[in-house]
Amino acid sequence: MRRAERDAGSPCPEPDRTPDPDRTPDPDGQPPGGLPPDGQPAGSRPVDGRPAGPPARGLSSLRPLRHRAFALLWFAGLVSTIGSWMQTVAVGALIISDTGQATWAVLVAAGAFLRSAAAVIGPFQQAILPDLVPQEEFLAAISLNSAQFNLGRIVGPALAGATVAAFGYPMAFVANAVSFLAVVVALAFVRLAAPAGRPSGLIASLRSGFAAARREPSCWAAITTIAVVAVLASPFIALVPVMARHLTQGGATAVAQTTAVLTTAQGAGAVAGALSLAPLASRLGRGRVLAGSLILLPVALIGYSAAQQTWQGAAGIFVVGLVYIGVLSGLSTVVQLRAPQAYRGRILAFYLVALGVGYPIGSLVQGPVIDRIGLGWTTAGTALLLSLIMVFVAVFRPGFTRALSSEAEHPLTHRR
Repeated sequence: MRRAERDAGSPCPEPDRTPDPDRTPDPDGQPPGGLPPDGQPAGSRPVDGRPAGPPARGLSSLRPLRHRAFALLWFAGLVSTIGSWMQTVAVGALIISDTGQATWAVLVAAGAFLRSAAAVIGPFQQAILPDLVPQEEFLAAISLNSAQFNLGRIVGPALAGATVAAFGYPMAFVANAVSFLAVVVALAFVRLAAPAGRPSGLIASLRSGFAAARREPSCWAAITTIAVVAVLASPFIALVPVMARHLTQGGATAVAQTTAVLTTAQGAGAVAGALSLAPLASRLGRGRVLAGSLILLPVALIGYSAAQQTWQGAAGIFVVGLVYIGVLSGLSTVVQLRAPQAYRGRILAFYLVALGVGYPIGSLVQGPVIDRIGLGWTTAGTALLLSLIMVFVAVFRPGFTRALSSEAEHPLTHRR
């Protein structure tokens, strides 16, 4: 895709649309292969009409919010995410308190994830990220997007609890429906130049994108890793109402309140992690931060699974949220930086499909297991399995590990 046409009323120079006879235009809106028409990598080009100069002073994690288009999408997504979490918490608490079955709770949670506005705006915002912020702010922008989702996780459950107590469950569903308007309004104010050239067919486009992902070791490693993490680790999100019932053994109100506490604690941990990622990566390197997050995630999940009281569950899921966001942001940054520009949108789509499909599958598999052996043993068992897989890969597939942790000097170099 092309960069945004304007920022705060400042016109952006018209991009060079001279066709390249040696390149096939990309249907995702990315420029054809090779360097962009102005001959500069994405990180050094102007974004939203501003030159990408030296980094601004201040908290590095918040720098992407200086760009108008990114800020519009970010705040709109926050409003909609709050609404989505209000409904998710309300429905999950209602179902688990009425049925007492983890299977039904995870089914509802997985469905809510797939229906949420984040599932719609997320892939779009990820694909156009290079048009919204300069390259050196990619990790901070991706971390902010994760923090936005988790800020909604903090505010939404609290509002859900107050709304259900005051007006009943239906009002939480109404609030979610109204919150979608924020995304519609924001998208109406974001302007991107139309892609040049004639798009190829859908099947051919997907096939070429898949082939490009397979050719780039770092991208393929990130896609494979997020799929495994989504199946084994991510279901802890859907299982929060189940943990709330395990900790309280109470009725609908107690489960709803504890669900809100746990969900808010996870969101707080994720926000804390997201804000610390950019400074940590600048000191330690992206690869080391990602590797550390992957190692700590199973440990944090095992600690969380042992909780027997609400405060223990809240503390445990706070740590899980902090570490989990490091995994998500780190893997997403690998794809953003290493994907060939002409295929970035399609490779990101495969990455998000791996996450979006793996999470509900893992949730639906773990739900019936929990009904048989309990939540603690299931969560600890899947965390242990994740650790064993990572050890196996590190020992027998060292190239896979290096592909994830490598630091690219020119990450957007195009390869055909």
